[in-house]
Amino acid sequence: MSSHMTQAAMLAVAISLSAMIAAPVDASAETIKLTTQEWKPYQTVVNGQVEGTAVKAVKCVIEKMGHKAEITVLPWVRAQKDVADGAANGFFAASKSADRDAFAEMTAPFIPQVWRWYTAGDKTVDVSNKAAKTGVLAGSSMEKWLDENGYAGTQKIQSADALVKMLQSGRIDAVLSNEIVFKEAAGAAESSFKTVPHSDRPLGVYFGKTFLAAHAGFLDAFNAQVKACQ
Repeated sequence: MSSHMTQAAMLAVAISLSAMIAAPVDASAETIKLTTQEWKPYQTVVNGQVEGTAVKAVKCVIEKMGHKAEITVLPWVRAQKDVADGAANGFFAASKSADRDAFAEMTAPFIPQVWRWYTAGDKTVDVSNKAAKTGVLAGSSMEKWLDENGYAGTQKIQSADALVKMLQSGRIDAVLSNEIVFKEAAGAAESSFKTVPHSDRPLGVYFGKTFLAAHAGFLDAFNAQVKACQ
Protein backbone atom coordinates (compact mmCIF):
# COMPACT_ATOMS: atom_id res chain seq x y z
CA MET A 1 0.00 0.00 0.00
CA SER A 2 1.43 3.39 -1.00
CA SER A 3 2.68 5.59 1.82
CA HIS A 4 0.93 8.46 0.06
CA MET A 5 -2.59 6.91 0.54
CA THR A 6 -4.82 9.25 2.51
CA GLN A 7 -6.41 8.21 5.80
CA ALA A 8 -9.83 8.37 4.10
CA ALA A 9 -8.69 5.98 1.36
CA MET A 10 -7.23 3.58 3.91
CA LEU A 11 -10.49 3.64 5.87
CA ALA A 12 -12.47 2.87 2.70
CA VAL A 13 -10.26 -0.15 1.95
CA ALA A 14 -10.64 -1.43 5.52
CA ILE A 15 -14.44 -1.15 5.35
CA SER A 16 -14.48 -2.98 2.00
CA LEU A 17 -12.33 -5.84 3.34
CA SER A 18 -14.52 -6.09 6.44
CA ALA A 19 -17.66 -6.41 4.30
CA MET A 20 -16.06 -9.19 2.22
CA ILE A 21 -15.12 -11.16 5.33
CA ALA A 22 -18.57 -10.75 6.89
CA ALA A 23 -20.48 -11.80 3.75
CA PRO A 24 -21.90 -15.38 3.82
CA VAL A 25 -20.24 -17.96 1.62
CA ASP A 26 -23.55 -18.67 -0.14
CA ALA A 27 -25.90 -15.72 -0.09
CA SER A 28 -28.68 -17.86 -1.61
CA ALA A 29 -28.77 -20.30 1.33
CA GLU A 30 -31.84 -20.07 3.54
CA THR A 31 -33.82 -22.07 6.07
CA ILE A 32 -36.67 -24.03 4.47
CA LYS A 33 -39.58 -24.37 6.89
CA LEU A 34 -41.17 -27.80 6.64
CA THR A 35 -44.01 -29.45 8.55
CA THR A 36 -44.66 -33.13 9.07
CA GLN A 37 -46.50 -35.57 11.32
CA GLU A 38 -45.42 -38.26 13.79
CA TRP A 39 -45.46 -41.25 11.44
CA LYS A 40 -42.99 -43.99 12.35
CA PRO A 41 -40.65 -44.98 10.82
CA TYR A 42 -40.83 -42.13 8.28
CA GLN A 43 -40.92 -39.33 10.84
CA THR A 44 -40.60 -39.51 14.62
CA VAL A 45 -39.28 -37.46 17.53
CA VAL A 46 -36.38 -38.96 19.49
CA ASN A 47 -34.93 -37.00 22.43
CA GLY A 48 -36.38 -33.81 21.03
CA GLN A 49 -34.96 -34.36 17.54
CA VAL A 50 -37.00 -35.17 14.41
CA GLU A 51 -35.66 -38.37 12.85
CA GLY A 52 -36.78 -41.12 10.47
CA THR A 53 -36.28 -42.45 6.96
CA ALA A 54 -38.26 -39.68 5.26
CA VAL A 55 -36.62 -36.99 7.39
CA LYS A 56 -33.18 -38.27 6.39
CA ALA A 57 -34.08 -38.26 2.68
CA VAL A 58 -35.65 -34.79 2.73
CA LYS A 59 -32.79 -33.23 4.71
CA CYS A 60 -30.33 -34.82 2.30
CA VAL A 61 -31.96 -33.04 -0.67
CA ILE A 62 -32.30 -29.69 1.09
CA GLU A 63 -28.67 -29.76 2.21
CA LYS A 64 -27.44 -30.72 -1.26
CA MET A 65 -29.25 -27.60 -2.49
CA GLY A 66 -27.22 -25.53 -0.04
CA HIS A 67 -30.10 -24.83 2.36
CA LYS A 68 -31.07 -25.86 5.88
CA ALA A 69 -34.29 -27.60 6.87
CA GLU A 70 -36.36 -26.54 9.87
CA ILE A 71 -38.87 -29.33 10.58
CA THR A 72 -41.92 -28.97 12.84
CA VAL A 73 -44.04 -31.98 13.86
CA LEU A 74 -47.80 -31.29 13.95
CA PRO A 75 -51.09 -33.15 13.55
CA TRP A 76 -51.25 -34.03 9.85
CA VAL A 77 -54.22 -31.79 9.01
CA ARG A 78 -52.52 -28.82 10.69
CA ALA A 79 -49.20 -29.60 8.98
CA GLN A 80 -50.86 -29.22 5.58
CA LYS A 81 -52.93 -26.19 6.58
CA ASP A 82 -49.82 -24.30 7.68
CA VAL A 83 -48.49 -24.62 4.13
CA ALA A 84 -51.83 -23.62 2.62
CA ASP A 85 -51.83 -20.55 4.89
CA GLY A 86 -48.22 -19.64 4.10
CA ALA A 87 -46.96 -20.26 7.66
CA ALA A 88 -44.62 -23.00 6.35
CA ASN A 89 -42.94 -23.65 3.00
CA GLY A 90 -43.71 -27.35 2.53
CA PHE A 91 -44.94 -30.57 4.13
CA PHE A 92 -43.93 -34.23 3.87
CA ALA A 93 -44.09 -37.19 3.42
CA ALA A 94 -47.15 -37.02 1.18
CA SER A 95 -48.65 -38.78 -1.81
CA LYS A 96 -50.27 -36.92 -4.66
CA SER A 97 -53.86 -35.73 -4.31
CA ALA A 98 -56.11 -33.20 -6.02
CA ASP A 99 -56.84 -31.43 -2.72
CA ARG A 100 -53.14 -30.82 -2.09
CA ASP A 101 -52.56 -29.81 -5.71
CA ALA A 102 -54.94 -26.88 -5.16
CA PHE A 103 -52.45 -25.01 -2.93
CA ALA A 104 -49.11 -26.78 -3.35
CA GLU A 105 -46.95 -28.64 -5.88
CA MET A 106 -45.45 -32.06 -5.26
CA THR A 107 -41.82 -32.94 -5.89
CA ALA A 108 -40.81 -36.03 -7.81
CA PRO A 109 -41.77 -38.99 -5.56
CA PHE A 110 -38.70 -40.52 -3.91
CA ILE A 111 -39.93 -42.14 -0.68
CA PRO A 112 -41.54 -45.61 -1.03
CA GLN A 113 -45.09 -46.28 0.12
CA VAL A 114 -47.46 -49.24 -0.39
CA TRP A 115 -51.11 -49.15 0.73
CA ARG A 116 -52.51 -52.39 2.14
CA TRP A 117 -55.74 -53.55 3.76
CA TYR A 118 -55.38 -55.22 7.17
CA THR A 119 -57.96 -57.38 8.97
CA ALA A 120 -57.87 -59.42 12.16
CA GLY A 121 -56.58 -62.94 11.56
CA ASP A 122 -59.61 -64.64 13.11
CA LYS A 123 -62.08 -62.83 10.84
CA THR A 124 -63.01 -63.04 7.18
CA VAL A 125 -63.74 -59.52 5.93
CA ASP A 126 -64.64 -58.47 2.41
CA VAL A 127 -62.72 -55.19 2.13
CA SER A 128 -64.70 -54.29 -1.00
CA ASN A 129 -67.84 -54.20 1.16
CA LYS A 130 -68.39 -50.48 1.69
CA ALA A 131 -70.56 -51.16 4.73
CA ALA A 132 -67.56 -52.62 6.57
CA LYS A 133 -66.33 -50.69 9.61
CA THR A 134 -63.02 -49.32 8.38
CA GLY A 135 -60.30 -47.34 10.10
CA VAL A 136 -57.73 -44.90 8.69
CA LEU A 137 -55.32 -42.19 9.78
CA ALA A 138 -57.03 -38.79 9.91
CA GLY A 139 -55.96 -36.34 7.22
CA SER A 140 -54.30 -39.00 5.06
CA SER A 141 -54.76 -39.65 1.35
CA MET A 142 -56.17 -43.03 2.39
CA GLU A 143 -58.94 -41.22 4.27
CA LYS A 144 -59.73 -39.26 1.11
CA TRP A 145 -59.80 -42.46 -0.97
CA LEU A 146 -62.23 -44.17 1.43
CA ASP A 147 -64.53 -41.13 1.46
CA GLU A 148 -64.53 -40.84 -2.32
CA ASN A 149 -65.24 -44.54 -2.73
CA GLY A 150 -68.25 -44.66 -0.45
CA TYR A 151 -66.88 -46.17 2.78
CA ALA A 152 -69.29 -44.15 4.90
CA GLY A 153 -68.53 -45.86 8.23
CA THR A 154 -64.84 -45.02 8.32
CA GLN A 155 -63.35 -44.04 11.67
CA LYS A 156 -60.59 -41.44 11.30
CA ILE A 157 -57.93 -41.96 13.94
CA GLN A 158 -54.93 -39.85 14.95
CA SER A 159 -52.29 -42.59 15.34
CA ALA A 160 -51.29 -45.91 13.79
CA ASP A 161 -50.90 -47.43 17.27
CA ALA A 162 -54.57 -46.69 17.99
CA LEU A 163 -55.65 -48.20 14.66
CA VAL A 164 -53.84 -51.46 15.47
CA LYS A 165 -55.49 -51.66 18.92
CA MET A 166 -58.95 -50.98 17.48
CA LEU A 167 -58.47 -53.71 14.89
CA GLN A 168 -57.28 -56.18 17.54
CA SER A 169 -60.26 -55.40 19.79
CA GLY A 170 -62.81 -55.81 16.97
CA ARG A 171 -64.00 -52.20 17.12
CA ILE A 172 -63.27 -51.96 13.40
CA ASP A 173 -63.27 -54.63 10.69
CA ALA A 174 -60.43 -53.42 8.49
CA VAL A 175 -57.68 -50.81 8.30
CA LEU A 176 -56.34 -49.18 5.15
CA SER A 177 -52.75 -48.27 5.94
CA ASN A 178 -49.26 -47.61 4.72
CA GLU A 179 -47.52 -51.01 4.90
CA ILE A 180 -44.35 -49.79 6.63
CA VAL A 181 -46.28 -47.69 9.16
CA PHE A 182 -48.63 -50.56 10.08
CA LYS A 183 -45.75 -52.99 10.54
CA GLU A 184 -43.97 -50.51 12.79
CA ALA A 185 -47.09 -49.98 14.92
CA ALA A 186 -48.06 -53.67 15.11
CA GLY A 187 -44.59 -54.93 16.00
CA ALA A 188 -44.50 -58.66 16.77
CA ALA A 189 -48.30 -58.84 16.36
CA GLU A 190 -48.06 -57.95 12.65
CA SER A 191 -48.08 -61.60 11.59
CA SER A 192 -51.46 -62.13 13.27
CA PHE A 193 -53.25 -59.91 10.73
CA LYS A 194 -54.47 -60.83 7.27
CA THR A 195 -53.44 -58.44 4.54
CA VAL A 196 -54.52 -57.59 0.99
CA PRO A 197 -52.48 -55.28 -1.28
CA HIS A 198 -54.18 -52.10 -2.41
CA SER A 199 -51.80 -49.87 -4.44
CA ASP A 200 -48.32 -48.38 -4.77
CA ARG A 201 -48.33 -44.68 -3.76
CA PRO A 202 -44.79 -43.22 -3.52
CA LEU A 203 -44.27 -40.12 -1.41
CA GLY A 204 -42.59 -36.76 -1.81
CA VAL A 205 -42.68 -33.21 -0.49
CA TYR A 206 -45.41 -30.68 -1.24
CA PHE A 207 -44.19 -27.06 -1.47
CA GLY A 208 -46.69 -24.23 -1.23
CA LYS A 209 -47.45 -22.39 -4.48
CA THR A 210 -46.81 -19.03 -2.80
CA PHE A 211 -43.34 -20.18 -1.74
CA LEU A 212 -42.54 -21.57 -5.20
CA ALA A 213 -43.71 -18.37 -6.91
CA ALA A 214 -41.12 -16.48 -4.87
CA HIS A 215 -38.38 -19.09 -5.50
CA ALA A 216 -38.11 -19.60 -9.24
CA GLY A 217 -36.44 -22.90 -10.16
CA PHE A 218 -36.62 -24.31 -6.62
CA LEU A 219 -38.77 -27.34 -7.52
CA ASP A 220 -36.55 -28.30 -10.47
CA ALA A 221 -33.44 -27.92 -8.30
CA PHE A 222 -35.02 -30.13 -5.62
CA ASN A 223 -36.00 -32.82 -8.13
CA ALA A 224 -32.49 -32.84 -9.56
CA GLN A 225 -31.17 -34.08 -6.19
CA VAL A 226 -33.78 -36.71 -5.22
CA LYS A 227 -32.08 -39.66 -6.91
CA ALA A 228 -28.93 -39.13 -4.86
CA CYS A 229 -30.98 -39.14 -1.63
CA GLN A 230 -33.22 -42.17 -2.15
